[in-house]
Amino acid sequence: MKRIVSLLLIISLLLCSCAGNSAKNENQTSDYKGKISYQSGFTNAVWLSFFEISELVKGKTEEEFREEIINLCANLLSIRSDTLIVHAVAFCDSFYESDLLMKSKYIKSKTDFDVFDVICDACVSAGIEIQAWINPYRISSAKDLSVLKNNPTVRKLYSDDSNNLIITENEIYLNPAGKSVQRLILDEAREIIEKYPVGAIHLDDYFYPDMTSFADRKSYENYKKDGGSLSVENWRRENVSSLISSLHTLTSQNNVSLVISPMANTEKNYSLKFADIPLWLENGWVNTVIPQVYFGFENENAPFEKTVDEWVSLTENKDVKLVIGLAFYKCGKADPNAGSGKNEWLDNDDIISRQIRLILQKNTICGVAFFSYSHIFGKNIEKVAKKELQNIKSML
Repeated sequence: MKRIVSLLLIISLLLCSCAGNSAKNENQTSDYKGKISYQSGFTNAVWLSFFEISELVKGKTEEEFREEIINLCANLLSIRSDTLIVHAVAFCDSFYESDLLMKSKYIKSKTDFDVFDVICDACVSAGIEIQAWINPYRISSAKDLSVLKNNPTVRKLYSDDSNNLIITENEIYLNPAGKSVQRLILDEAREIIEKYPVGAIHLDDYFYPDMTSFADRKSYENYKKDGGSLSVENWRRENVSSLISSLHTLTSQNNVSLVISPMANTEKNYSLKFADIPLWLENGWVNTVIPQVYFGFENENAPFEKTVDEWVSLTENKDVKLVIGLAFYKCGKADPNAGSGKNEWLDNDDIISRQIRLILQKNTICGVAFFSYSHIFGKNIEKVAKKELQNIKSML
């Protein structure tokens, strides 16, 4: 009985928080109260990944899932979070109702309904901004050729031109050089913006895969035959930059932000992912950048404060918000890539809170983003994560 009363109280509070909203856009798929005006200020964001959505929706009806999301919103509000970064496209599939992409295989609900719509509806009522998170090019994290048959969008792209895909020994990606690939990603973003009350289109660090095998050789050779003169590295960067520029135009026209969440290592973004972030910032194509600074203070290769300062310098005097991505998922676990600092997250229960304290001292940083929801509020989170949750509740 207490649980039911508590749930009803949460629902009442959330429903009462949406006063002043305008009429529903005719393209939206639910009775939203309209797009809310998101306040500018210090961002406090949380990622909700495809895996987490899958766990929340598994075996549930629409109403049961809605209860889960209302509880999620209550959890976010308990840490004063104002932004939820929600997977919309993870593997050239969709977590929203799409005319372009197949429904994600990770949605295994009891009844058929629009998962993204339910999340948006609850978040709008709670005053929480939704950022639609798109992995722009990733199709499969393994060399799973069955996707060429099972995913209709991928099958058509491959049938039209096999060069639309990059197939390596470890993964399958859309080829950023393909014009039809770029159109598809732009159409995905446009479809989401038109149907849902999102505050931003959010891309993470899945740009080019590992290209040591030169898996896009034929595409580059065709480019050279057509008179292209760029090196293969600069050609790849131009391919990704072309998409970012086009997304900037699209989002700007629709009064929506473009958010990029790259790797923390600026050199690897440029040389391995072929993401020319300095160019994007110089041209004003990105509204917010959220580097994934998933390192501790004692990380031997990339200590937290030094890495943050690099991003502060990179964004200085640029028309862009800098928000720092923090690794809640590392709390209470060893970090084998941190060298001599590999046990830092095991031995300390205040790393996240110390990181926030440092960030708050740097007046050019506009917020934090936590990866990810289940590592903060999950049922089986580490004891250290529980302590960090209490720490940040007293800070934010």
